[in-house]
Amino acid sequence: MRREPAAVVALLPALALVLGSMTAFAESPTVLRLGSLERTWRDTVGEVAPFRQGELTVALSSPSQYVTLREVELTLEPDLRDGGHRVSGRVQFLGRGQLVADLAMAGAATRLEDEVTVPLQTLSVVGRALFRVEPEGFVVTPLELPEAVEVEVRSGLAERLVGLCQGMTLLALGAIDCDRLETDLARVRVPLPPVGEPFLIPAEDLAPEEIAALSAYLARAAH
Repeated sequence: MRREPAAVVALLPALALVLGSMTAFAESPTVLRLGSLERTWRDTVGEVAPFRQGELTVALSSPSQYVTLREVELTLEPDLRDGGHRVSGRVQFLGRGQLVADLAMAGAATRLEDEVTVPLQTLSVVGRALFRVEPEGFVVTPLELPEAVEVEVRSGLAERLVGLCQGMTLLALGAIDCDRLETDLARVRVPLPPVGEPFLIPAEDLAPEEIAALSAYLARAAH
């Protein structure tokens, strides 16, 4: 079982308690505001889902970054089908970091690096999950969850990649829509925890009142 910092749970990657287990809820949901997560987290995202178009592959990574979380909210409701919970998570965030792009096509490859800005935005994810209370925190097993979330980013990297793509396309005689690359790279896909793979939300990352509120909800849901 992996041990994830609460920032990965709450965000980009970030991001498992809020982004790691969600779906639409019906009546009498329990809403938790996780204020202890509303701070700046550093280096919580490594690999970003690669971009592919025909023979072109752009592998993305972020070796260093910071993300500031705001308004972290988790809404839960028991799912009587299997003891799981329907969960809806919402987080507002912004940040900055380094983005590395490895471009490969028809045997040719090159690497570009640039600073990337994550503008203020709100991300919502829905799904289902199992929760288990342990002395060291909460073990969450996603039952239904998107494979990734899209995060808006801004940098000069996309424009430079378009120029390189056009040159590589001419050399390889490939039919690649390089102009679309700039638009597609304005939103990067950040993978979420895999369905069925448990992860730990450490109690040390949560405030005592948040631990008490989540524990009380799980106790009520078990009856």
